[in-house]
Amino acid sequence: MDGLLRDRLTMLAALGTGVVVGISGIYLYYRLNRTVSRELSSLACSIADLRREIEQLRTEERGETPVKSDSVPLQHSLREDDEDDEYYDFTDVEDASWTGLREAGDSAWLDSLDAELDRPGDKQALLNSMLARESQYSRSCAYFWRLAKASHLCGLQMKPGRAKEELARQAFARAQQALRLDESSPEAHKWFAITLGALSEYVSTQEKIENGYRFKEHVDTAVRLKPQDPTLHHMLGRWSLEVATLSWLERKLAGALYSRPPDSTAQEARAHLLAADKLRPNWKENLLYIAKTYICEGHYGPAMAWIDRAAALPCVDPGDDTVQKEVENLQQQYQRYRP
Repeated sequence: MDGLLRDRLTMLAALGTGVVVGISGIYLYYRLNRTVSRELSSLACSIADLRREIEQLRTEERGETPVKSDSVPLQHSLREDDEDDEYYDFTDVEDASWTGLREAGDSAWLDSLDAELDRPGDKQALLNSMLARESQYSRSCAYFWRLAKASHLCGLQMKPGRAKEELARQAFARAQQALRLDESSPEAHKWFAITLGALSEYVSTQEKIENGYRFKEHVDTAVRLKPQDPTLHHMLGRWSLEVATLSWLERKLAGALYSRPPDSTAQEARAHLLAADKLRPNWKENLLYIAKTYICEGHYGPAMAWIDRAAALPCVDPGDDTVQKEVENLQQQYQRYRP
């Protein structure tokens, strides 16, 4: 029984992995408009031309032979009477504008990664391209949580082995760095929790249990920071339901083995899942787990209503085919309780 308990509690620590596999295609991110990206690129070229013109004027002022440029220089007569201080003041303004443009371009690139991360397919090339820019984004929380996500998703596509374990540890380290850079980022907390859960098969039993609590704490924090994210509510619902289905004996053994046995109820799990349903209606997998909260309580009539709703929805998300099979099995098992 001790082994069974450890397996059940280990699942709590690893839950983040299962959640992200089932719902990897539903994260709700805003996409950068392609037209805006083109305008930023055009403006960047204009600023670069202006930089060359200014440098040419600076060279002429020093009496040096100007370097040939394809750009049309500004008229020297416009600045013959300018003082040096005034000139460098202008350069400071230009540099500040360039810095702002560069930051906008960085943000645009980071935002553009979301579509690539959520698109089905191999993530190794994307991960490599992100790693190539790591030095450029060494102080960016937004970069590191996306890098953690890319590392995690890439690891999910690998066969078990040392390389998979190493990538899982790298993903967690990158999520940790994101959190160090900005503890107020809900995405950093989310991916800290998910990548922590992915380490469950590589750590000791005691670490697995402790990681389960840390998983819950960081998802709680992420929900507080970003309550409109349905994924986070779904993750909390799944965690709570797993805890709620521990048997009485398992709870007693947990209390004897560990100082802080987990505690939750089917009602608490359902509250989280209903919050996710309100934010994202007709999410097939979420409806299935709402039904499971009623099954946990022995309320099979309400469970069938949610099961039928889930069965009627098309398979659109990754993993929905598996969800559909489970829904159909539950329909057969509890059909006599249909209202």
